[in-house]
Amino acid sequence: MLRHPGRTDRPCLGAAAARVPRGADLRAARDAGHGVRGSRGPSGPLHRLLPGRRRRRRGRSGRPATGRRPRRPVEPDAGLPLRGGGLVSTADDLYAFGRMLLGEGAVGGRRLLSAESVRRMTTDWLTPAQRAAGALFLEGQGWGFGGSVDIERRNPWNEPGRYGWIGGTGTAWHIVPATGSVTVLLTQRELSGPASPAHMQDFWRYAAGS
Repeated sequence: MLRHPGRTDRPCLGAAAARVPRGADLRAARDAGHGVRGSRGPSGPLHRLLPGRRRRRRGRSGRPATGRRPRRPVEPDAGLPLRGGGLVSTADDLYAFGRMLLGEGAVGGRRLLSAESVRRMTTDWLTPAQRAAGALFLEGQGWGFGGSVDIERRNPWNEPGRYGWIGGTGTAWHIVPATGSVTVLLTQRELSGPASPAHMQDFWRYAAGS
């Protein structure tokens, strides 16, 4: 988690996500009995999970992903699941996690992280040279603990302090402290490369009110 994209060892993000209870906010609470979250597979009803779609070589979205979900190793020192990939979650859980970060570590009257931990997690720690080296993935922005941090307004959705990340399976999650918003996009369509696709940018533009 402390490293830039390309590294899969992110135990701190696993710790933060694991500490957010299902139903931590009012919307999620209504469905708390059906939460689905984990790194080794679902803990709730399978029918709630949509199939992922892999891209064909011709560039079209094609067949559902097949095969068993790979098991993620457990970080040997802290005993925490890694969050470099394979995380299964729901929009409600991701929303609750975002509200917790916007609340500086507290949600629903319960403190899960210290405000200092959240501040460090959502702060850009890269040097200019490191940002330049990671431009293909970061698109000119910075990197905190386990996610990118916007540092300049390159697009309508870029707001300094915006924190989150996108997944290769077509998912995107961000918080925007300046507006107090959480954005969650779960398309289940595999990306064709590291750059954010047009439909994802359209979603961010709409969420930014542009």
